[in-house]
Amino acid sequence: MLFLMFFQGLRDTSDVIEQEGVRRARERVTDADLKVAVFDATELSATAGNAAGGADFQLTTSLLDADTMVVFTKKDKLESSQDPSAQIADLLASLQGFAQPAGSLSAFVPLSTSLISCHTGDGVQVRVFE
Repeated sequence: MLFLMFFQGLRDTSDVIEQEGVRRARERVTDADLKVAVFDATELSATAGNAAGGADFQLTTSLLDADTMVVFTKKDKLESSQDPSAQIADLLASLQGFAQPAGSLSAFVPLSTSLISCHTGDGVQVRVFE
């Protein structure tokens, strides 16, 4: 059986009701057999090294484990002559920089990683199963 859940904006908040929603979401994510973590590559690149701007990334990185597929979006907005493998390595290194405690993601190897553009379709692979 496949059961899908979507959680947007897992972040620290002062709102009591929202805090409960985040707590429940974290509990569900922790129990999941498979996770797909989607990150805006442009936001991650712009926030790298900025602890204040990276609070949401800190919370999200605490949920990553070997059962996580990592997807970076907005490939078309990145200004880089690097090949996609090098870009993915740089983006994963940026994520590791937000991990708390420091270094807790140093051994993190995601189930898979992708760098895609929803706008151009670059990096998106469509598979049809019949």
